[in-house]
Formats: sequence, C-alpha cells, structure tokens
Amino acid sequence: MVPRWADSDRRPMVVMSGEHDSAPSPQTARALTNRPDRRFVLVENSGHDVNLERPDVFDPLLADAITWIRTSATQPADKQNVK
Repeated sequence: MVPRWADSDRRPMVVMSGEHDSAPSPQTARALTNRPDRRFVLVENSGHDVNLERPDVFDPLLADAITWIRTSATQPADKQNVK
C-alpha cells in the first residue's frame, strides 16, 4: 500500500532498500516508485541500514541518485531518462 503523501508528491524520488530490510520491506519500498519520476534500488546483502552495512555500494548509489534527481528536477516528466 502506497501512503497518500507518496501519490501526491510530485518531486523526483529515489527509494533504496536492503534486500533483508523489514521496515519497510523491499516490496513496500518498490511500491513507492510506481511513476517514471521515481527509481527503486535494491541493495543485496544488506538490511535496513544500507549506508552502514554496504558503504561500498551506498556511496556511489547516493551520488548517482543526487545527479539523477538534479537532472530530473530540471526536465519535464516526459523528457526524463529513467534507469
């Protein structure tokens, strides 16, 4: 179930989840990315604290997410390149 705020928020969003996360589960986190202005990233061999458990993966993903959000925020939704 997607929270009401997530449906009404029109900003680009990147949701990152560890494959062993339980709050929220990866399936719930993925549900937040049901639009082209959103991305979901599943991090293998990690739980909830992806930044602490997998900094080798988290740091480059965060840098990529920031770049993507900055690019997305300056382009109309129909012109965005979503990975």
